[in-house]
Amino acid sequence: VSSEALAATPPATPIVNSKLDSELFYEILVGDINAQAGNNAAAFDFILNAARRSNSPTLYEKAVNLALQEHAGDSALEAATSWVRAFPKSADANRYVFQILVGLNRITNIQVPLQRMLAGLPIPERVTMINQLPRIFLRVSERTLLTKVVERSLSPDIALPATSAAAWSAIGVLRSLASD
Repeated sequence: VSSEALAATPPATPIVNSKLDSELFYEILVGDINAQAGNNAAAFDFILNAARRSNSPTLYEKAVNLALQEHAGDSALEAATSWVRAFPKSADANRYVFQILVGLNRITNIQVPLQRMLAGLPIPERVTMINQLPRIFLRVSERTLLTKVVERSLSPDIALPATSAAAWSAIGVLRSLASD
C-alpha cells in the first residue's frame, strides 16, 4: 500500500481530543500530589474545582471521597450536591448525597435525595432498598421527625402496587422505633 493510499484512508475511529487543558491538568496534578502527601483538604479544593470545570463525574466522586477521608462532612456534601446539580440522574451522586445527609443527621433534608435515589432503581432493587431503610436509620436520634420525612419520601412508592408493601413495612418499623 502506497503512502498516498494510507493518507487518503480515514482512520477507523475518529480521534476525540479530551477537554484537558493546561489549567485543568495543573489542578488535577496538584490535587493528586496533595492527596498523596496526605493533605486531603487541599487536594479536595483542587479536585472539586477541576470537577466543576470539566464536568467530570469521576472527579466529583474523587472530591467526595477526599472529603470523606478527611471526615469533612460539609465538604463531602458540597461536592456531592455539586455532582447532583451537574448530573441530576446520576444514581451514584444521589446515593452519596443521601448517605452523607444521613451521616450528618440532617433528616429534614433527606426527602428529595431519598426519592431521587429510589426513583433511579429498578423495582426489585427499590424494594430491597426500601426494606433496608429502617437499618440505615438506626442511629438517627430524631425518630418521630424521621418517620414523618420517610413517610413523605415514600409516598410515590406507597401508591405503586409493586412497592407499597415494602414502603408500609418500612414506615411501620420506623413508627415502632419512634414508639408511635
